[in-house]
Amino acid sequence: MEETPFITTYSFAKDRNKEGRLLETTQVGDGYISRATIDPKAVLGNLYYKTTSFMCFVETGRVRLDCQNLETKEKKEIMLSPGMQAAHVPPGVAFSFKNLDPTPTVVIFFSNKLLRSPDNDGVDYLLNA
Repeated sequence: MEETPFITTYSFAKDRNKEGRLLETTQVGDGYISRATIDPKAVLGNLYYKTTSFMCFVETGRVRLDCQNLETKEKKEIMLSPGMQAAHVPPGVAFSFKNLDPTPTVVIFFSNKLLRSPDNDGVDYLLNA
């Protein structure tokens, strides 16, 4: 019989493939936890997912989250700051995050799939340049 560990730890894989951000991700059970460090004035996203859903909140700094429902074309702008709120972005909603802070901003994500991988379902969709 295999013994269950008292404490389980998870290591984050680092992805620096996009200019202006560092994305660190780990899998926990069937979900993923990611931490994005976004450089000042940098934009993250400008895409939508076909089947990936995520929740996010700001740990440090301040971002503007722009969203557009691709079916209804409804748009929404949300200002996210530490301890203020969390946002859920379902599949079929284009999104972008813009760092509004003069220092790097950290956003935490919980998702049902990897946010960035060669086989993910993200589709480019320009909301912000």
